[in-house]
Amino acid sequence: MTTNDLTDTDLRAVANELGPQYAVLHCPPITLPWFSADESTVIALDDATGDIRIATTGPLSRETRIELATALVATIVDDPKQRSDR
Repeated sequence: MTTNDLTDTDLRAVANELGPQYAVLHCPPITLPWFSADESTVIALDDATGDIRIATTGPLSRETRIELATALVATIVDDPKQRSDR
């Protein structure tokens, strides 16, 4: 079995057990702007500076924090300035 055979629920369960290190191993690419499933959080690219901006509407649930952490890792993994794209 490979990670491609696992469902999103399986991957979340593994990520919960392994912690943030697993996000680096299996981090799906994202498109900016990115929104969490509950739309309480957004990650956007500041076109003027090239920096990443994060905005929230208030406190974040555990699930949203996990989503946000994974999305942030994806922005780091795919950062062309650091030549660390997949």
